[in-house]
Amino acid sequence: AKARFIGTCAGVTIALFVIRFSQHDPVLQIIVMFLSAIGFTFIASAEGRYRDAGALGMVTLVIILYAKSDPTYEYAFARFLEINLGIAIALVVNKLLFPIHAYKRLIPVSANTLKLFAEYYRDVYTGQAKKSMESDSDYEQQSLENLQKQKQLAKEAASESLFKNFSQNKYKELLQSERRIFRLLTLLEYFIHEDVSEKSFFFSDEMQGVHGIIDKALVMLGNMIQSNAKNDFSDLSQNLLEAREILKKLSQSDELMSHVSHTVIFILEQILKQMEDIESLLIME
Repeated sequence: AKARFIGTCAGVTIALFVIRFSQHDPVLQIIVMFLSAIGFTFIASAEGRYRDAGALGMVTLVIILYAKSDPTYEYAFARFLEINLGIAIALVVNKLLFPIHAYKRLIPVSANTLKLFAEYYRDVYTGQAKKSMESDSDYEQQSLENLQKQKQLAKEAASESLFKNFSQNKYKELLQSERRIFRLLTLLEYFIHEDVSEKSFFFSDEMQGVHGIIDKALVMLGNMIQSNAKNDFSDLSQNLLEAREILKKLSQSDELMSHVSHTVIFILEQILKQMEDIESLLIME
């Protein structure tokens, strides 16, 4: 709505300029229209929250100048009021009367994203990631789609939250942690499958214990988001602490000499940190 309002204001402003200075000067009018078309097209084709301002700005300008053979200031202001009245009515209908309930749709998407990360991680530590990635299960594509959907739904939920308790900042932080977990998972997969010497360490009994905890914790976080259950926080915190202790002992082991092994441990520690951040956000809810 803000972008449409800005586009309308821009179109009306340029139309008033044309009416005042170039209404009877075809050459100047063509120049102004040409430059306006370039500017509005650039805005409309750009990636950003105000891209709608480009299309509506140009439409407003054309309506005012060419709907009548002799446009006036009064006609321009009338079109300005009509267009913005339509925007206001659409805003009330979409956000108050018939909202899409973005918050309710955001919760399952966020929960499913964490569960998808658990499946991805499970395939990595069981050695099935490459086979899955080559089949119909494309974790990267699904994860990116879920993250993008969450970003859009969070914006919609914020605009619907005039009378609801919705923290957009909290969901921004949650989305940021999910993005970091996704990047860490892809980086972890690269190290494990591109460096054969690390496989024996990564698939050791000690590491399998860590893998199981992280897998279980991701699923628990997803379930906690979906059901808003807070009785599992103590179990989750204990599991994450146990995984940290195992990684700490492994990092201090004399047998752990490989630089890549230290890198893998660092990645796992960062995944644990992001899960702890998500847990903190859920506790604050």
